[in-house]
Amino acid sequence: MSTFEETLADMKRESLPPEWKDDLIDSAIAEAAVPEISRPRFGGMVSKLAWGAIAACWIAIAGMHLSTPASPGTAELADRFGIEEEQVHLLAARFPFAQNSY
Repeated sequence: MSTFEETLADMKRESLPPEWKDDLIDSAIAEAAVPEISRPRFGGMVSKLAWGAIAACWIAIAGMHLSTPASPGTAELADRFGIEEEQVHLLAARFPFAQNSY
């Protein structure tokens, strides 16, 4: 043990009065039972605004998806350009940026 610990061990400890025990326990239970909740400064407006923005984004994405025409299939492209379907796949792999430009 260090000298500090020995000094603490040698000190006389006074006990608390027994009538304080119930008061201490009751106040500790009361304080533990009421959790402290932090409230947002804007009263929850930020979360409502964020959810609204997310919903607006999803609506915009769905609108763009529904308004975009479907790309033709490989068989249709092969017929249109007079090539085989395998060549369509090879061209799509070679030039992925030009897949929707036909």
